Amino acid sequence: MQPGSNGWKYTHLAGAGTTTVLNGVGATNGVPANTGILGGIEINTAGTTVTLYDSTTGSGSIIAVYGAVTGCFNLPKQLQNGLTVVIAGSADVTVCWQ
Repeated sequence: MQPGSNGWKYTHLAGAGTTTVLNGVGATNGVPANTGILGGIEINTAGTTVTLYDSTTGSGSIIAVYGAVTGCFNLPKQLQNGLTVVIAGSADVTVCWQ
């Protein structure tokens, strides 16, 4: 998944915190309609924990949890509610979504 191609977007996050990347999914182009798509995540800083939620808050349905790793992880997942990223620790993270 390349940001900017075929409708993919990206959000870059730095530092600890909770960020709602996709607030609800009613206006997205996922298949089926009214769903969002998580394409993947790139974690550039080790020693942090990154948790992805299918939610508009930092709780609810957990998609994935990453701890103390770096790399690019493709996660083609259909989202039903939204996309929120919670980072514990200092981090440099990019999330690809649609």
